[in-house]
Amino acid sequence: MSAAQIGDIFWVTITAVHLLLITGTFVPIIAAGFRGSRAYDRLFDSAAFQSSALQDAELTLVKQDFARMRPTITRWINRAAQLRRFHMYALLWIALNAILIPFLLTTVGRSHVIVQRLAIVMLLHMIVLLVANTLLSMRAWFQAYTNAEARYSECAARILERPESMGTPADRVQHYLVQVRQIAPIHHDM
Repeated sequence: MSAAQIGDIFWVTITAVHLLLITGTFVPIIAAGFRGSRAYDRLFDSAAFQSSALQDAELTLVKQDFARMRPTITRWINRAAQLRRFHMYALLWIALNAILIPFLLTTVGRSHVIVQRLAIVMLLHMIVLLVANTLLSMRAWFQAYTNAEARYSECAARILERPESMGTPADRVQHYLVQVRQIAPIHHDM
């Protein structure tokens, strides 16, 4: 086996490892969308309901609303986690590729075809990440999801911990439900 063939095998291996790393570091982004509702459960455990100053009828309505909102809140939390992870993934790979491409081309040289192809793959990956992160407004979507979840959590905490802040006993649950409907429809289709 000649030195050129060994060099080709080496660079094909480096390219394969690079593609595996790109794919392997993308998997947690996809997995974040399927985490379930553990974060939601931590927000609204049964202790919050047991210590609430609400009457039984009011508490029943609030529990029903929590059950209705569970899929939406879970989706907001999971999407926010996905977007945050994608943003970090994009920053990591843009920085690594920006460092590695000039290093590869100056150290190995432009005459090596496999190195050129690796550099092209790295450059295309950078471009896709820049476009996705910028044009899809990942940061704005992340902020929208986290803000919606925070607004809902604050509203739910108010009704459970300080129900008097939501109005009189006759209308506080209705006031809470109106506030929740103002939060949820805005972000429900995200």
